[in-house]
Amino acid sequence: DGVGDGQSHPSPMVEVLAHHRDRWGHIDHFDDFLPLLTYDHFDAESWAQLVTSTGAGFTVAVAKHHDGWAWWDAPATDRTMLRGGPHRNVLAEYLAACERNGLVVGTYYSLLDWSSAAPLNAQGVTDAIRMQVLDLVERYESKLLWVDLQDGPNQMLSEVRSLVDGDSANNRDVVINDQYLTFDGDPPDHIIDTPWMLCRGIGQGLGHNQAERREHQLSGHAIVALLTEV
Repeated sequence: DGVGDGQSHPSPMVEVLAHHRDRWGHIDHFDDFLPLLTYDHFDAESWAQLVTSTGAGFTVAVAKHHDGWAWWDAPATDRTMLRGGPHRNVLAEYLAACERNGLVVGTYYSLLDWSSAAPLNAQGVTDAIRMQVLDLVERYESKLLWVDLQDGPNQMLSEVRSLVDGDSANNRDVVINDQYLTFDGDPPDHIIDTPWMLCRGIGQGLGHNQAERREHQLSGHAIVALLTEV
């Protein structure tokens, strides 16, 4: 957790710095955490079954977040989980399990990359970004592409749409969420006539936090109330 504009690496909150110093003071750099990321207990099948048991019809898996590490055998980069951490194609395992369980699959891809100093072109993309995003759509057949950057790269999104339109023989459809109408945390305070999405976790964040307790998480009643409001 941090503060900042989100486009560059945010400044950590003082509480985060204190926790890191007390628990992880021996870790000097972000990538030094990677050997601890073993995924020894990861079971893609049980994850997919958990999603279907909630009644959800689709799932979105993180393909690459702001740290620049790709969770699949991404082209044009050495920062993949096949070369570090679990040394596994985690994304491929999960998407295959989702297909077996009848789930529509999507992928989240951050255009921000705090590990790279490569300049973006006028459309906000690099050649590597273009290759990786198209790889998710072409090879992994992502049905929903979550691009994490507002006012995003229109040229790249046009390429994705052209790829989809030109593949009508395979009946491929892709929904592109460019985050124009995605709300974080709370629903909008007025009626919106066009499609939109609310994004929030059951807890106070989007990831697992071992410090959270039951009182920090939405109850079953609160989840139903929130879904009803949406």
